[in-house]
Amino acid sequence: MKSGGASGLNPAASVYKSRSDANLNFLENCAGLPAPVDFELGQSWATPKKVLLRESRGKVVAILFRALGDVRAGPFLGQLAQFCHSRPDMDLVTIAYLKQGTSPDQQKDELLEDLATYGYDGAAGFDPDIEGRSIFARYRVKVGSATLVIANKRGELVWFMEDPKASDVRFAMMLLQRIASQP
Repeated sequence: MKSGGASGLNPAASVYKSRSDANLNFLENCAGLPAPVDFELGQSWATPKKVLLRESRGKVVAILFRALGDVRAGPFLGQLAQFCHSRPDMDLVTIAYLKQGTSPDQQKDELLEDLATYGYDGAAGFDPDIEGRSIFARYRVKVGSATLVIANKRGELVWFMEDPKASDVRFAMMLLQRIASQP
């Protein structure tokens, strides 16, 4: 067994421990609370469709935070979009972060190409805070690791999943259905 740093865990176990710590942090500090900030992205929306939580009351909102070009979460996003698109009681939005050194317009074009690869044509944009990535920070999601966050019909955060991939889609769909069935 290889050592994984100070914890002494092997690398795979270290990743799962980190995810478990993030989930516990979410449960202790965020679950059941209103979303910390709405998606006031201004010029940072990449798509004509926008999702604002205050306008989505009465709907379950799935939020996928991800990096531009994230190939692990891309198939998850595409499949989840197909599911949510057929449900009038759900919205889906994906938020990426802007990278320094590349123009925002070029990154928007790259994001649209990336999303088209997975058949996603829903709401998408960037955290407009290029240095502090304040939307990512307010939702307590890591920059560089895709994270699914779900808000219930009242706008309260109820689920958090780091590093979702295609094999997690069925689980996410079941969660969304269950959350949508609640008052």
